[in-house]
Amino acid sequence: MIADPEISTGTSVANACSHLDLLPTVLDLATAGTSTSGPNDGFGLNLPGRSLVPSAVGDTDDVDETTGDYMGEMTSHPMFMIRRGVYKYIHCPTDPPLLFDVEADP
Repeated sequence: MIADPEISTGTSVANACSHLDLLPTVLDLATAGTSTSGPNDGFGLNLPGRSLVPSAVGDTDDVDETTGDYMGEMTSHPMFMIRRGVYKYIHCPTDPPLLFDVEADP
């Protein structure tokens, strides 16, 4: 949850997002109103992810995708996931590819 005068309590972001979006969001909030305000402009960093502040204040966000990877217990090879809109694709070299419609699939 984000606490900010510009953001209503209980606001959620409808687009797909991930932990990679946390740092750009915090930097955007921390530098708001300064000469370095704006997504990924603070401190001259080129960060993965994007600021979620525009979506949280009601602006539109054309980006509706995120990625993730996993390598842990019970996996012999890294797994990779990409989510774009309603589709989620999972790839692992040792398993068949998986494609889900996250709205239509149970």
